[in-house]
Amino acid sequence: MQQGAIDTKPASHGARNYTRRVRLQLELSPTAKFYAVWLAIFSFTMSFATTLVNFYLDARGLDKAAIGVFHAASQVGGLIVLLPALLLFRRLGRRGALVFGAAWAALMRIITVLPLPLPLVLLAEGASGLGSVLYGLAGVSLLADATTRRNRARVFGAVEGIRTVLMFVGSVMAGIGPEIASAVMRLDARSAESYRAVLLFAFGVRLAGTVALLRLVRAPDNATALPEVNPMRYMNLRVLLAQRRGLYALAAPFAALWLAESLFVTFVTLFLREQLGLSDAAVGGVVGGGTLLGALGALLIPWLAQRWGEQRVLRALMLAAALALAALAHSSAPLLGSGLVLAFSATFQGIAVSYRALATNLARRDEHFILSVILAAAGNLGPTFGPLLGGWVLAHYSFGALFTLAAGLMLAALLLLTAALPLLRSPAPLQHSTLLPAQRPQIQRE
Repeated sequence: MQQGAIDTKPASHGARNYTRRVRLQLELSPTAKFYAVWLAIFSFTMSFATTLVNFYLDARGLDKAAIGVFHAASQVGGLIVLLPALLLFRRLGRRGALVFGAAWAALMRIITVLPLPLPLVLLAEGASGLGSVLYGLAGVSLLADATTRRNRARVFGAVEGIRTVLMFVGSVMAGIGPEIASAVMRLDARSAESYRAVLLFAFGVRLAGTVALLRLVRAPDNATALPEVNPMRYMNLRVLLAQRRGLYALAAPFAALWLAESLFVTFVTLFLREQLGLSDAAVGGVVGGGTLLGALGALLIPWLAQRWGEQRVLRALMLAAALALAALAHSSAPLLGSGLVLAFSATFQGIAVSYRALATNLARRDEHFILSVILAAAGNLGPTFGPLLGGWVLAHYSFGALFTLAAGLMLAALLLLTAALPLLRSPAPLQHSTLLPAQRPQIQRE
């Protein structure tokens, strides 16, 4: 067998061949390896914030409306500094922007959990938006351009697997972290000081790990990678309007999807503790379990898409997510409520995989960057307005009303996607086996 060839024997050799394909592709692509290392560090530490930041803010005395303002601050800050961020992105390049943006965001996150007045905390959270924009623009297109269409699904699948395992481990560690901190520091496990100690540990790891990636900035791209793009050309209105209309048709359903997800993910930890009465450790387990189930579900997406079609699978997942949210709105039993949270988390991960897979496969290679801009802009509406809307709903109504609204938005996204699909035309025949697992919009929040 020639070097690099893949044994195609079924059954017993399937898993070995799949692992070998992924390993070979990652070895051939330093850029893919660069991105995978960064994403592993980011995902591990992000799970700490996802699990504990609401508890920390609640321990500081913030109400739910103020918690919503905190979560929206980084997105608002990202919009304010968008133009300077694009200029900096052009100067640094994608990998430089990824490292600088991640390091800047980690530093700002550290400031947010220091015992500072609330206005300074909100200012630091808003300033972290600069880093989110930079690593968001870099991350979405970096790995897509560093892989071939044939091998992209396997590379993204490997990266997604790393991300999921570390997020699960991080969520579990975050759940027991306050107990460990309280034992060491002789504090109440639910005090602001205990939560602060755990979050400082997580953000410190992120900052140290991101700085360590500086040595990879000069790593060469693989031979098929495109040259660095100039994001400023997309600030020209004529250039934006000249893009294929089908690319913009994806924006509305994507925005509705992430608005629904934002209502859920911003306040689900408070729901689990206040409405269902779970402990911090149990909340961490549920959050981590949702991430793990989502990854397992994502592994089935290529097979399901090959069997029933990409678009049909995506519609079914969106409908299932809407039903899970609707049921969650009327749930108060700990076991049932936790199960529905897990179901939605798993289902939405499949939606994220399928949606970006479909979008990426429908775009030409030279459209990857503008597609990342369109989807990032649409997806950014959720983290920007979702926390504010969710905080207002909880201040005036209940968790039931919050999840009912999220279910309605998910159904709206399904209808918008159904209307948009006839406008989309693939530049080449789709191969279901190349379905692209992908992450949430890379202008991320925590």
